Amino acid sequence: MKSKTHIGIALAVTGTFTSAGVASIVRYLSVRIPVVEIIFVAYVVCVLIHFLRYCYQAKELIVTPHWCVLTMRAITGIGYYSLMLAGVAYTTVLEGTLLRCTAPLWVPILVWIIWQQRPTRYQWIPIIVGFVGVVVFLHPAALHFNIGYLFALSAGFLYAVNTLITRATHDRQEPSRRTLFYSFVIGAIVMGFCTAYHWVPLKWNEALLLALAGIAVYFTVSLFVWAFRFAKPIDIAPMGNMIVVFGGIFDWLIWREIPTLTTLIGAILIISACVYIVRHTRQTATT
Repeated sequence: MKSKTHIGIALAVTGTFTSAGVASIVRYLSVRIPVVEIIFVAYVVCVLIHFLRYCYQAKELIVTPHWCVLTMRAITGIGYYSLMLAGVAYTTVLEGTLLRCTAPLWVPILVWIIWQQRPTRYQWIPIIVGFVGVVVFLHPAALHFNIGYLFALSAGFLYAVNTLITRATHDRQEPSRRTLFYSFVIGAIVMGFCTAYHWVPLKWNEALLLALAGIAVYFTVSLFVWAFRFAKPIDIAPMGNMIVVFGGIFDWLIWREIPTLTTLIGAILIISACVYIVRHTRQTATT
């Protein structure tokens, strides 16, 4: 069992690496191409790949009594992913992905608001520490504020909402191939409408990079689906924070950017708090 857990963790880490690679492509291309166009092309590529994989099950992919929940999950997924990549376009890969990782800080608060389940003291402490990390990271004493930070932080909030909806789809025993189909198709439709008024003709090298980004997005999602077959969520969830590390590496390799001291301190506080919340919540649920 231990070796299978290691396989799951390895798949998850690989998935975070490819996800950071996609964010780096978006940052590179966003200098000339709108983020909505980049996301639209990536979703279209994902739809094509997914349909080719499961074309013999086309009816099963579409027909479900839980289409409303799947649609809500898809819309919130589009929202957080678009906001995260918009944040990356305005800041750096490390900064944009780090603020998206604040999702576990929002989940206990949302559960409190929606279901009146008050966070325990063991949750309040890391929540406070995590948001202190956000304040340190944003260093409000600075004379300027980057709108990309607001995009990325909003992505963290929407990701938390998406997580709660995803739990609802699991409770209804929806197969992953159907939930992904709804996410990709609705994502392509929504971003297609957004792109219609902001389309920029692509050069061949840009089209190639966008196609590569779409393949990487689909590969990333598949890696996490496979990872959960080998390891428990408590082991997989913290691995998502590795995207911050890989993002920092890509920032240095491509743009020669080194994070500041306040960024590093904020990142340590945020990631430590989020990992604690995830592990404490899972352990509480199993006892």
